[in-house]
Amino acid sequence: SPFIQIEWQAPTEKGGLEILGYLVSMSVNSGPWQLAFDGSVRPEILEFKFQELQAGALYSFKVWARNELGYSATASPTLELYAATYPFKMDKLE
Repeated sequence: SPFIQIEWQAPTEKGGLEILGYLVSMSVNSGPWQLAFDGSVRPEILEFKFQELQAGALYSFKVWARNELGYSATASPTLELYAATYPFKMDKLE
């Protein structure tokens, strides 16, 4: 099934506080945003693999950093993509 692995970088400005994790939200076909990944347990993880995407669907992702004061006020820029599969291989016609 189609999948995507997204990666992000730690923020350069942390306000002097340690990053405690990242939250990734996902929207499918411009629908409501939903929690896709909560990296609070392992804040050193800066990537996540989303599996079982539906071919042809539009997926949008945003990432927030979290510290002891809460989540960042602004998210990362939105990443948008359409899920696709490789086309079937066609045999040579005789």
